Amino acid sequence: MAQERAAITQAQKNVVQQQAQLSQLQAQEELQSKQYARTRTLSDQGVVPRAELDQAQTDLRVARERVAAQQQAIALAQANVRQARASLQAAQANVLAQQARARTVESGARPEDIKVAQARLTEAEKAMEVARQQAANSVVSAPFDGLVTQITSQLGQSVGAQGVLKLVSGDLEVNVDVDESNLADLKVGQTAVISSSTFANSTFEGSVTKLGPAVDVSRGTIQVKIVPTSSPEWLRPGQTVNVNIITAKSVSRLLVPATAVTRSGDRTIVFVVVDGHALEKPVVTRAPTKDGVPVIAGLTGDEQIIVDAGKITAGGRVRIARG
Repeated sequence: MAQERAAITQAQKNVVQQQAQLSQLQAQEELQSKQYARTRTLSDQGVVPRAELDQAQTDLRVARERVAAQQQAIALAQANVRQARASLQAAQANVLAQQARARTVESGARPEDIKVAQARLTEAEKAMEVARQQAANSVVSAPFDGLVTQITSQLGQSVGAQGVLKLVSGDLEVNVDVDESNLADLKVGQTAVISSSTFANSTFEGSVTKLGPAVDVSRGTIQVKIVPTSSPEWLRPGQTVNVNIITAKSVSRLLVPATAVTRSGDRTIVFVVVDGHALEKPVVTRAPTKDGVPVIAGLTGDEQIIVDAGKITAGGRVRIARG
């Protein structure tokens, strides 16, 4: 019983410590909220860049997540207190049962003693059931299967706002913030072509599985969730990718080979043949597909495109080989 009382005292101290840490995190959250409001006002006035506003918003989200995690830690610590109290009650019931048994052995079993012993046995069994339930409630389970990327707590260590470990889901998804003006064109089930600026020659497809329930009033965007139908080896959690959602498959598109598209300074260009010379033609493109690169502006479809742009110099003479 002395051990159980000591466990209760330790658990209660842990709750107090967790609540103190929660107060600090809530103060940090309030500070980040004020900082975000100031940064947003300055961003609207053009005083600070958009990147600084995005960073302030990220800091506010992290502060809120830490507060939520600390609240869960306090709930777990309080559950440990309840569990320790239940264990004490079970130990007390056990002591009473043993004392009753000793008296029975010494004086012989009387009917009233038997009834008292039975009542105490029932009470001890109920206390044991409560203790088992408290122990079951104190088990921490991951909400999904995934890959452990970091262990933040050691055996016997108090669990704080960082939790026990960091886990990333093995089921990758892509979240895209789309301007609300495109909301009428978006539907669940639409195909999306996903690419990366780092892995320019590799694309894969995904499917729109969810449209956000609300519009972000500060940015005028809605979040779209896309689940890849197949994931390449280079895709990693937290990676930035380019997404092209196909909203109208029946609309004709102008496609050019990927080898025909190149860069000139900060422009995307293709080379066209005019009077026997190679001339640069600035174009606006979408993410490449398996059939080619979609061109949405800059070409009419009647031009003669040089397929291998890597070997061409602007203004150079070219000859069209006819087979």
